[in-house]
Amino acid sequence: MKTFKYITFILFVCFLAACTKEDEIIPVVETVLLTQNVEGTVLIDTDKDGTGDIPYVGARVYLGDFTLINEIIGQLPDTLSAPYNDILWADVDADGNYAMNSVLEMTDKSLVVYSPQKVTGILGTDTTPDGDFLETEIFGIISITVEENETDDGNDFIIQLVNYGQISGNVQIDNDKDDIIDGPLEGAKLWLSRRDMVSGGPIGLALDFTFTDANGNYNFDQVEKGDYIVLFGSVTEYRVTSGIDESPDSDPTHPIEDFLPVSLEEGEVDTDNNFKTVPIWYNVSGSVLEDTNADGSGDAGIYGLTVELYTRDSSGLPVGERVSWRKTDPDGAFRFRDLTVGEYVVKITDFDLYDCVSNADLSPEVNEPTNHSSCDLIQTNVTTPISIDADNTFILKLK
Repeated sequence: MKTFKYITFILFVCFLAACTKEDEIIPVVETVLLTQNVEGTVLIDTDKDGTGDIPYVGARVYLGDFTLINEIIGQLPDTLSAPYNDILWADVDADGNYAMNSVLEMTDKSLVVYSPQKVTGILGTDTTPDGDFLETEIFGIISITVEENETDDGNDFIIQLVNYGQISGNVQIDNDKDDIIDGPLEGAKLWLSRRDMVSGGPIGLALDFTFTDANGNYNFDQVEKGDYIVLFGSVTEYRVTSGIDESPDSDPTHPIEDFLPVSLEEGEVDTDNNFKTVPIWYNVSGSVLEDTNADGSGDAGIYGLTVELYTRDSSGLPVGERVSWRKTDPDGAFRFRDLTVGEYVVKITDFDLYDCVSNADLSPEVNEPTNHSSCDLIQTNVTTPISIDADNTFILKLK
């Protein structure tokens, strides 16, 4: 707290009616005791009824020019340079009181309260009006004039803090895709975003994210009243099979499984926003490699080639519409995920600049055919929803 207890005047007295440079100038020092004080309270309105209920420890009150205070609100004026270091301040004590003692006389200044927490409203009132300029509060600011020997008390603030809510839920996993939940999913990522009230989906940047604990639980706390989306974020490892608010209130329904809309009221704890997931199984994968030194082996990945997946006929040839397709990554790799049980064939396309050197499943499964009908095809089987057929490798060389 910065206050002034004394103010010192230095008077230079000359002992003649008119001084000349030879005259002796004698300084006279006079010290005046300052007896002006400014006092008040800062209370929190916990039940939002317009009256203060408990002391707001941690709040700070500033006294001075409003424009200057607004520029440094939250800081300690004593640590700043002029003109900010002339601002007076006081922290609120355990009883909700603040006091600035031994202040200078001043006219038309402002008392401004700082809250370290987010607020929904501030009411500032001089409860003992004494003719100060603008006795009524404006936006929670108390205007004040301090006269000689005055104790200007009753400058009271009532603050309504944001009553935060919570959004929570659980994520479970079906490891073997048999429609039976096997347990909680630990370490899954959840995002919290604002909800677009037109499309129903997320809008703007994510506000927060969190991860599920060992019991599959997640929680977003310190959430203000509003409309939100909880979005499942671990989409490269898991796929959401259902997203359900199992204790719905005013929350809207939605057709998309990997996010849940939440309408949060002030102070509400919105629970049971739950997801059920299965792991993403890359049932069929492999690589397209370039033979750069003509030794018949793959030396580097070929990026950007198209790899297609079809069901196959008894001759090992593609039949019908393609099931899926991928572009090879910078390492030449490709992966097809979440396939149904069946017999497939992998086909590479768009390799006009290359000749096909070889094709092989380097780790063939039991009873999987190896007599591929052409170099651009590899036969593969998916025997269960969680089977993995990797190492389907094509080797090409530049023409």
